[in-house]
Amino acid sequence: MDSRRRIMDAALQLFDQTGYNGTGMEDIRKAAGFSTKSSLYAHFAGKEDLARAIFMDIIQAEHEVIQHALAEPEESAWSRLLKVAKSLAEWGLNHRVAYRFCFVRQHQDAFLRDSQLESQVIEGNRIAEQLLQQAREEGESIRPWPNETLIGYCQAVINHAIVDGQDPLDDEAIQLRINQVLVLCSKILKRE
Repeated sequence: MDSRRRIMDAALQLFDQTGYNGTGMEDIRKAAGFSTKSSLYAHFAGKEDLARAIFMDIIQAEHEVIQHALAEPEESAWSRLLKVAKSLAEWGLNHRVAYRFCFVRQHQDAFLRDSQLESQVIEGNRIAEQLLQQAREEGESIRPWPNETLIGYCQAVINHAIVDGQDPLDDEAIQLRINQVLVLCSKILKRE
């Protein structure tokens, strides 16, 4: 594992265990196994730069999950939308520390004032909104609420399934949560 990755992995674990504010560069240095702080600063200007790099890395991984889910042919926009929700939930449940980090960071206003970070977050929502609109056009009985609202509610369901609860989850618990996410998202999105 390269030095940069080792630093990012150690910092992510510490941010999850003790919080961003409770973690110092000295803590990260020790956890990453470096003898001096200068070895950290050779890779990152400071803790915020390190957190930004971790965030971008995780968001990139989430986008790859979305793109992979969309790459496989599906019959309808509705099935593609559910596949994206399932893929994100599954990735998040298998990478809960990373997902929790992004969840917390996205809710910190100062952090998202960075336009590059904000555009990365918005891209996933844009894809979901397009699929939802296509599903409407294909005749799915979607609730007559704004797409942004519907996607926000589904995101909240996914967040709750991933962020809450004990670590680690076994395969059966992960599958149960994924199924619950899909049922709840379907109930949110579709008119009965």
